[in-house]
Amino acid sequence: MAFALDPSRPLSTHAHRTWRSEDGLLQDTVSALLESKDGFLWLGTEAGLVRYDGAAFEHFSRINVPKFARNEIECLAEGTDGAIWIGTSEPGLYRFQGGEIQTFGPAEGLPDQPIRRLLRDGNGTLWAAPVEGPLLRFDGTKFQTTASEAAHLRIRALADDTKGTIWVGTAGSGLWRLREGRLTLAALTAAEITALDARGDGEVLVGTRSQGLLV
Repeated sequence: MAFALDPSRPLSTHAHRTWRSEDGLLQDTVSALLESKDGFLWLGTEAGLVRYDGAAFEHFSRINVPKFARNEIECLAEGTDGAIWIGTSEPGLYRFQGGEIQTFGPAEGLPDQPIRRLLRDGNGTLWAAPVEGPLLRFDGTKFQTTASEAAHLRIRALADDTKGTIWVGTAGSGLWRLREGRLTLAALTAAEITALDARGDGEVLVGTRSQGLLV
């Protein structure tokens, strides 16, 4: 049996609990969420990273982690080794593990752009989407550019399905899919794709900025 939320009620009335800065968050805007395999809840905010263990919040920002160039976090992903990958409003990525921060930039194959989306697929591969593209794959040492039929894609959403296909939503260039190492166009739409949910039956739900939900 499935239960749906009552659309006539405000979302806040469905919440079991609300956490704000007075409860332990660094800041009230939460832009990224991740539950790691060790049970921690990670929250990306405009003031830094927060880790919640079920009882207390631990903060990570420029105040106590000097390697953080900026606090505004855009995206999070967990590596197969349990490391937390962090994209911020500045170019580059951070890899956080065991209290240590490692920075990734041009020397590791990243462009001089913020990373908008991160995805770890079912095979454990880490994918990164800069604001103006291209789609990047981490080979364990460096980020490699993914071959594409398009010279330029502004990627806004990433998802993978149970068949191993990576789905890529863009701003104005439609829906793309990665098969056999190459991005190809799956469906064209002028809308900005903001969210994707790829299902095992081949169906992809596409959320857009101006044209609702496309199924």
